[in-house]
Amino acid sequence: MSVVIAIKSKDRVYVGCDSRMSSEEGYYDSYISRPKAIKLDNGMIVAGVGNIGIVDILADVAKNITNLNHDIVVTKIALPLFNKLSGTVMFSNGELDGALLVAKDDKAFVISSICTVEEIYNYNALGSGKYTALGSLYSTCGIKDPEKRIVEAIKATGASILSVSSEAYVADTKTNDFRKLA
Repeated sequence: MSVVIAIKSKDRVYVGCDSRMSSEEGYYDSYISRPKAIKLDNGMIVAGVGNIGIVDILADVAKNITNLNHDIVVTKIALPLFNKLSGTVMFSNGELDGALLVAKDDKAFVISSICTVEEIYNYNALGSGKYTALGSLYSTCGIKDPEKRIVEAIKATGASILSVSSEAYVADTKTNDFRKLA
């Protein structure tokens, strides 16, 4: 698994992720060459934990979406994605092999493995490092810099969860492509 974090801040969403790669057989001491998240040409950020290939398919499904709300995420992203993956190794027993995040402008949503969609109102995390990251984010609520909070959460998670690295990639929905900050 891994960790993906989102923080809403004013007119944008900051998204961060680690770079550890793992498999069903165990954890590899290797890293993927790109973040587990992609910033699309339309300004949307898509990210995921679990099977990293799902993020590429999510990017293809979401590439023409111009704005986000709950209905759009359900009807234009989640359902088409689940239909596209149905019958593949990435989707079995009615569940997706992972969880996903989509963010654009000041909106962010989590798409769960069973196709529920939840809007993020403050911050959230996905993956095996979710609870450590959420604890870190809660404890750093007094820090105004969202990027610093994400880096600290990924470092804390990487120090305690084997399937998460301490390398932090961060971007926001308004200005930045992903860049390595730790």
